Amino acid sequence: MLFADLTEQAVERALFSQSVGKAPGPDKLSFGALRLLLRWEKERMVKLAKAVVRTGRDPAVRKRASRVVIRTP
Repeated sequence: MLFADLTEQAVERALFSQSVGKAPGPDKLSFGALRLLLRWEKERMVKLAKAVVRTGRDPAVRKRASRVVIRTP
């Protein structure tokens, strides 16, 4: 995706296409929290997304993942 192609609608689609039932990652932000933040601070969220696309750098904490093994009987 090009920087110029990133719109508010694209950011909304990206957040609302994910399940709010997913567990948050190491940054402790769930998709439900990100959706709420988008409602309150849409302009900032879009600016952040554009900066990530423009620079090609994402905050390190957003690149980590946690895995949990759940044993079944």
